Amino acid sequence: MIYSVRAVMLSEISETIRELNAPPAQPIAAPGSRTHIWRYNNVYAELKRIHSPDVADLRTYSPTTPYNFGFLLQLEVGPNNLQAADTFDVMVCTPEWFKDRHKATDVLLLRNYLLVFQYDYPRLIHFIEKYCMRCSGETWEEIVAQLSHLGKWEFEGLPRRGGNLATDGAQDESGRAD
Repeated sequence: MIYSVRAVMLSEISETIRELNAPPAQPIAAPGSRTHIWRYNNVYAELKRIHSPDVADLRTYSPTTPYNFGFLLQLEVGPNNLQAADTFDVMVCTPEWFKDRHKATDVLLLRNYLLVFQYDYPRLIHFIEKYCMRCSGETWEEIVAQLSHLGKWEFEGLPRRGGNLATDGAQDESGRAD
């Protein structure tokens, strides 16, 4: 029994080491354009920073009414092997806060909301980091499609003309632009 547990642990450690040593993202030319689509090997989304225009200090925030609050949370998320990040907006709120803003007869399709029952900063950050790490793909656009279930991407709905990690301006780990 001990041998099989050790074998599993060594296998998991080896896989983690392989993932950590994966080559960095490589730009490839998109057919018929001068922009780049970034392709990744074992790359996932990483939460780089968080900010709220509604809450001065998220770590020490204590809602006036613990079970009835809501605030905008802006997530800066990018590929784990690059410094660059895009912004995703999510509304963090309690069921009571949400209920107070809608009628009983409303029918809602929810997106870009994160429902919590109480404010717990470490739990909130852990959830978001874990969610981001599960978002992976061969291109940043594939990763963004997964992240957009959590929050509204800053470039959502805009024509694709560059100005985001998916098409241009991305930097490698040293901060050099492509």
